[in-house]
Amino acid sequence: MSSSRLTLAHLAEHVAQELRPWALAWCVGGMAVIVMATGVGLLLHWSMRSSGAYQDALRELRRHPAAAEALGRPIEEGWMRKGSIMAHGRSRLAKLAIPVSGPKGTGMLYVEAVEHPGEWRMQLLQLAPATGARIDLLAAASGGARPRSAARD
Repeated sequence: MSSSRLTLAHLAEHVAQELRPWALAWCVGGMAVIVMATGVGLLLHWSMRSSGAYQDALRELRRHPAAAEALGRPIEEGWMRKGSIMAHGRSRLAKLAIPVSGPKGTGMLYVEAVEHPGEWRMQLLQLAPATGARIDLLAAASGGARPRSAARD
């Protein structure tokens, strides 16, 4: 019985020695994949946040009286943005959903914009507060005229 335990112990030790390098390789490989995925995610997050459509949309949101009424001031952007910015020849199309919040509540800012060389033009800019109806931020308080930065061709 003692010899069979010795044999099983030797076998277990042998297996552990053989698997140890592979276990280390799997751990290092897994960490590398996690680091690369995080880097790609942060790069995409930064590129979306630095786009003109994103910046223009937040600027319009922050200066709109109905947004201030719904969310309060200051209005801050959230972390979990969604959307895409696609290139089509010389123009780009942005479709974004940006979580926003203020002292009075939270909401989602929906953006659709087209960039013709150097100029973003808003096609859709709506605030969906957590409570209440959507607010069209492109409709100005005076007669529904669009702000200059959001004018259509």
